[in-house]
Amino acid sequence: MIWEWVGAGLGLVGVVLGIRQHLWAWWFFAASSLIYLWLYWTVGLYGQVLLMTVFIGLSLWGLRDWSRPTELDQSEPHWMLTKTSLLYVLSGCGIWLALWMLMRSSDNPSVVMDSLVTAISIVAMRLMSLKAHQAWLAWALANGLSVYLFTGQALYATAGLYAVQLVLSFVGLRQWLRS
Repeated sequence: MIWEWVGAGLGLVGVVLGIRQHLWAWWFFAASSLIYLWLYWTVGLYGQVLLMTVFIGLSLWGLRDWSRPTELDQSEPHWMLTKTSLLYVLSGCGIWLALWMLMRSSDNPSVVMDSLVTAISIVAMRLMSLKAHQAWLAWALANGLSVYLFTGQALYATAGLYAVQLVLSFVGLRQWLRS
């Protein structure tokens, strides 16, 4: 399907621009998310439909956040387990549980994995808008699980995109740690 390839291409450009911390990344994320929203609806991955809806909103939020100067607290180590980090982990668990409960009686062919990828991705996108290095670790986890999810749905271009994004997650982490 041509739209799957277009969405994958736009998403890949967004990731590359995100690694470079370029503001236009958010426009590509939003465009890719809009295409994938429709695509996921057609195959019954409702958690991913919700995720794409949230991604469009988070893309606008990220665009806003990256458009204005930030003052990060550099006194705290990036890898330290902080209250904020714990809050994001607990939020992700809460989102996963809520989505699983909402979708468990639907015709979704992969409720557990769909809701898990959705929850991790929401947290990763928000961390990215904050320019937190931990976003790339969350993306690595979400991308690895996404390869499995989309291969099972015969969305091979999308699975390929997430395989590339899995590698780019580690490139992004390394790049952001350098900057």
